[in-house]
Amino acid sequence: MISSIAAGNYTIIKPSIGDKDRHLNKIDKLIIDILKQSIDSKRGLVLDDDQDVLKLIENHNVDLVFTMKTNSDPILQKCGEAGVKVIEYSAGWNVGIVSRFANVKEAAELLIHNKFYKSGQHLQNVDIIYVDKSVYNLFLIEAKNALYKFYTSLGQKNLNYGTIASKKDFFKILEILNDSHLDSK
Repeated sequence: MISSIAAGNYTIIKPSIGDKDRHLNKIDKLIIDILKQSIDSKRGLVLDDDQDVLKLIENHNVDLVFTMKTNSDPILQKCGEAGVKVIEYSAGWNVGIVSRFANVKEAAELLIHNKFYKSGQHLQNVDIIYVDKSVYNLFLIEAKNALYKFYTSLGQKNLNYGTIASKKDFFKILEILNDSHLDSK
């Protein structure tokens, strides 16, 4: 959500609150209220009801729905009828999305920094990036520029160069390298 908004996408947040029959508990309500108060309406919208999402898809030009929902979900059915792209993802994956409306340069810088920060050794590391085909070539150029800038901004004194997170990880990597070296002989 944060990466999507930061990349310049107008982002609609539909909190996952479990079964439709389940009543919202106090924590669910608090999270929804915090999101609604925190998101600038010029940058995004929080919808806590499937019917509101269905109306939005039906009555507006929605480009993309990003979800964990199942194929029997009415939102996915409505997307199919309206010709709206759907990206389904697995829990545990951190995903970056660059829409055709995004500030591509800023999105590339944000996603490159996220991906290579601490050499990818942190939990919020981006695992996959979806880029709208209309900005794909520009994104590649900007991503290469961002990568170059990330690693060359201070030359050899650049603190962005990643280090191995721990001694244990160092020896694990060393073991993998030694094993693969033996396999190649």
